[in-house]
Amino acid sequence: MLDKVLLLGLVALPLPLSAQTAERPLTRLRYNRAAVPPDCPDQTELRDAITGQLGYNPFWEDAPRTLSVQLASDEQLHAKLELRDGSGRLLGVRLLTAERQDCRGLAAALVLAINIAIDPLFRSRPRSP
Repeated sequence: MLDKVLLLGLVALPLPLSAQTAERPLTRLRYNRAAVPPDCPDQTELRDAITGQLGYNPFWEDAPRTLSVQLASDEQLHAKLELRDGSGRLLGVRLLTAERQDCRGLAAALVLAINIAIDPLFRSRPRSP
C-alpha cells in the first residue's frame, strides 16, 4: 500500500538534539480530519497506531512540542504535519499525498512519518514490556 502513497518532504522535520537524546520524547497532538473518507483514522485510532509502533504513549497535553496533523481531500488525499517547539517556532513540515482516495495507505505512511517526527530513534529503542 505504501507504494501508492507519494511522500513529499518540504523539510525533514529536524528535532533539537535534546529531543533526540531524550529517553522518550513527548508531544502534544492536534488532529483535524475534516471532509475525508470515513476509512481515515479518527484521533483515537491514530494515537493507538502510533503508540503501538513506538511502544509507549508519546502524547501529553503539557508536552513542550506540538504536532499538528491535518487531513484534506480533493481528487487526492493529503496530510500535512507541522512540528513546533514550546514557543511556537516551526521545527519542520511534512506533506503526504495519496494518489487516489486510499486512506488506509495514507494512514500507514502518516503513522510512520509521525513516529519519525516524534522519536527519530524509535526503531533502535527497546520496547516497553
